Amino acid sequence: MTPLRILCVDDEKFTLKTMEVVLTKVLPEDSIDFCLHPKEALDRQQQAPFDLVITDMVMPEIDGLELIQRIKEEPCSTEVMVLTSNANVENIVSAMRAGALDYIEKPIQGGILAEKVESLRRKKRTEENYSDRESGLLRMEEEANSTILELQRQLLECQKKMEEAVALIEGEEPIPRDQLLALLNQSLP
Repeated sequence: MTPLRILCVDDEKFTLKTMEVVLTKVLPEDSIDFCLHPKEALDRQQQAPFDLVITDMVMPEIDGLELIQRIKEEPCSTEVMVLTSNANVENIVSAMRAGALDYIEKPIQGGILAEKVESLRRKKRTEENYSDRESGLLRMEEEANSTILELQRQLLECQKKMEEAVALIEGEEPIPRDQLLALLNQSLP
């Protein structure tokens, strides 16, 4: 499994401590960081983008929706999951429209959280495989184009030598057969 870099953002220390206990237990291979302030989260995200940010919706200064929007403004592949104690449809729809991948209800259930993170891991792996295949196809296309250009160059060279041979054949003095065959063999790649 590919380890993920995860950042958890919540203004409540108790919730962060609970997330730390749950996440380190259910996701031991992943790198998990925690912060109390959304501004700090944005700074850390800009320094080194995370694979996943799990954020509370209700926080002072910057709420979860604004945090999602600001993360999604950046050219990175960071996914965001919303942590909420009020999972009403309106809040969830607003978070999804802002760019959230999913939501997690409080109190946190380790099994559900682990399933959602595994789903994200599979999604990222699929995207990486697609990107690798696309890069491979581009390399193959470049090699094919290079080969085509080389064959075109050889064909033009061959055509030029054939024209020279025809000019010698049709010229005023006949060319001995051996000399003509030697010229034709030289024109072949």
